[in-house]
Amino acid sequence: LEAMSLGLAIVTIKNPSSPIKHGVNGLVGEDADELIFHIKTLQKNKTLREKLGNEAQKTIQEKFSKDVFIQKWKDAINTKE
Repeated sequence: LEAMSLGLAIVTIKNPSSPIKHGVNGLVGEDADELIFHIKTLQKNKTLREKLGNEAQKTIQEKFSKDVFIQKWKDAINTKE
């Protein structure tokens, strides 16, 4: 999340809880070979790095901003069971 907040392109392993969507705000691989391929792709493609980095930063602003964090805590505290 920290790298995303800085606008860096992300390469990660597949994880259902991850905010990374392949080709949208980062690249997702299922094994070491695929991760290496994605890293090499980013090394060669500045436009893709910038696009993914910008989208990663937007994801952080939309899903993990201070305001979102505070609202989620308020919602959790005010939830009645």
